[in-house]
Amino acid sequence: MDSKGFIVRVLTKEERSDQFVTTIRRNKQKALPFGLAYQIVDFLGDDDDYANAYDLEINCSLENTQLIVESIPLNRCLKKFSLLISCAPSLEYCYLFEMAHQYSLKGFGEFDHTGKEVVRRWYRVSWNDGASGLIDKISSSYISLLRSNIDDAIGKIG
Repeated sequence: MDSKGFIVRVLTKEERSDQFVTTIRRNKQKALPFGLAYQIVDFLGDDDDYANAYDLEINCSLENTQLIVESIPLNRCLKKFSLLISCAPSLEYCYLFEMAHQYSLKGFGEFDHTGKEVVRRWYRVSWNDGASGLIDKISSSYISLLRSNIDDAIGKIG
């Protein structure tokens, strides 16, 4: 899961008085073969030829600000689901990032490593607001994914 890139892309667009994201570097991904024409396209800002590398600096490691919930099925008809919730504290707000992936079974007890992203959302929460409504929203979304997977498996079996 590319949670780091997702967090950086969101936080760089937000107006914040802190420096949660300190730098963004642009790394050239491939050489431009046709000289001046591509230099002009490059100058105008065509981002297709670049891969972004991010520096993310916070007061604690990213692993300490994340919660991962995985459902690993015992039945081979079901998919594995993984929910990643990341917290990015800011001076005015707490940013929460929700990412869910599903993984297909490749072999006996082995799931695909890349998976398919099924949910990608972020939330800006004031420090004075309670988190219970947001927790209910995220958990019900995850439960809905699991139920849908079970319903699909039952439909294929029956």
